[in-house]
Amino acid sequence: MSDADKGGVITPEMYDRFWNELYKDVKVFLDEMIANHRQKGYTHLGLGFRIYSSNIDKHFRTIWNAYAGQFWSILSLITVNEMHYRTDTENLSNDIIFNATIYDAVYGYVKKDAKTIKWLNDNLIEVMTKNWLQDQPIKNQAEMELGKSWKAEITIPNNASLDEITQILKES
Repeated sequence: MSDADKGGVITPEMYDRFWNELYKDVKVFLDEMIANHRQKGYTHLGLGFRIYSSNIDKHFRTIWNAYAGQFWSILSLITVNEMHYRTDTENLSNDIIFNATIYDAVYGYVKKDAKTIKWLNDNLIEVMTKNWLQDQPIKNQAEMELGKSWKAEITIPNNASLDEITQILKES
């Protein structure tokens, strides 16, 4: 099996060990997903979404990735959409710019100004911690971090006051 896009080749031994020793429960989950998809012609992802394919062998990787957890990154996309609306409404679209999402993280640029950062922290946390399921057993959590790189981030506490944020900016 080729895995050239990741820089190597997966040997039959590696494949067998991965699926039958290390992640055998995931293999059961995967096999059930494939069987259900073959029977129905679609896979249920969450929030009522379905992904359809008449050829699961061809579209397996996309369907599996969506089914196995990446679908829920849609919450990050919903967050970005809502935050764009809010920044436009508050005339902050030049001060707060979203530029990427990676699974459950939203990335962007924010003006180094305590009032703007407070507004972003308050609104971003509110949007990201919204419950999307009725009687949601595990509540969404979020925190905002500031920094010029992932090596040098500062966490802004949820509900931080303007004074707290001003102090954090002075110390950074």
